[in-house]
Amino acid sequence: MCGKLFCSNGNHCEQAGLSDCRSTDNQDSGQDQNMVDTGTRCGEGMVCNDNQCVGLEMAYGPINCSGKCTGHAVCNHKSQCQCEPGWLPPTCELLDDSGRTLSTGAVIAIVIATTAALVLLLALIGMAVLLKHRQKLVHSPRLPSHTKDLAQDNPAFNTEINTVYKK
Repeated sequence: MCGKLFCSNGNHCEQAGLSDCRSTDNQDSGQDQNMVDTGTRCGEGMVCNDNQCVGLEMAYGPINCSGKCTGHAVCNHKSQCQCEPGWLPPTCELLDDSGRTLSTGAVIAIVIATTAALVLLLALIGMAVLLKHRQKLVHSPRLPSHTKDLAQDNPAFNTEINTVYKK
């Protein structure tokens, strides 16, 4: 079933289901165009491989490829174990930290941004304390000056009274 395609009675190909069976041979290609293609199903769980009908595992390798992979490995399209992103071969059990470290520029930017934020916060706190202190001064009742009050109440210092008595 996995060999050369032949036509019965010269005009009907049983395998391909064709009623008119004609073919050409391209001798330059190195591949016989009349052969059944590799991967063609030839039975339950079987495919053609190198002109033979073989089981899927024989043709494509173990069906449960991921079962043989260890650690953080998965099976790729070639039925080979490959580490998931972020894990190092060959066992895929060591975490790759190279992509997780910050560059020097990023560290400097973080330090500058943090310092600027702290300076701004301290400035805002200082302004709030200063404004609160000024509001206390503006809204607190002022005590009269003792010297001014004494001068107004003492007739000796009152110029209007002194001028009246001197006349």
